[in-house]
Amino acid sequence: MKLLLTLATLSAAYSINTFAQTERDLDSHVHGAASLNVAISDSSVFIELNTPWNNIVGFEHAPSNDEQKALVNSALQLLNDPTQLFIFNSGDCVVSELNIENAMSDAMHDGDHDDHDDDDHHDEHKDDHKDDHKDDHDDHKDEHDEHEEDHKDEHADDHDEHAHEEDESDTHSTVLALYTYECGNIKSLETIDASLFSLWAGFEELDVQLVGDKGQSAVELNPQNTIIDVKQVH
Repeated sequence: MKLLLTLATLSAAYSINTFAQTERDLDSHVHGAASLNVAISDSSVFIELNTPWNNIVGFEHAPSNDEQKALVNSALQLLNDPTQLFIFNSGDCVVSELNIENAMSDAMHDGDHDDHDDDDHHDEHKDDHKDDHKDDHDDHKDEHDEHEEDHKDEHADDHDEHAHEEDESDTHSTVLALYTYECGNIKSLETIDASLFSLWAGFEELDVQLVGDKGQSAVELNPQNTIIDVKQVH
């Protein structure tokens, strides 16, 4: 992914293994847990968040009603405002760039179109079915009824299989967000407070990987311990 490659490139510049001890990646999915990569280079700070959607809105499927859509939209507003997510104690740091990758918005859009496409396909098939059988309907009523029952069963099986595939896909619905800060006084920066726990109760633990010109370190945060000490790496 683009965001991971950004931090990998930065880490390689320090000739160390790129977050070798990161406990979770895109193939690992634990509700309540998330990962945070923090890299410091010269006057820049990079923060990368990787979290399941469940931690933020309590579900990972495409929103099925207005209330769920409102939850997703509210979450995206916060994710696009990192001043609410990470509090710098000093350093005169301001956000210069942000990049958020998530499948939830696409799922909302695709869900609306899928419903419409399914209706069109059903109507088209219904019309074709009528045209194929109207001439000999009276002579072959029993055969037609049997065929229609078989078709219904096949359609139901296809629908169930499609729903199952969607459920499996939704199981790994995540957010990847990268925030880039430029700091006027990077040497004075000592701590960063991760406010995710106070914003979203779904967060239970946050695995943090730190990298800087002094090396790398790791820490696990929780609702009782939200402070990232960055002095050890820069």
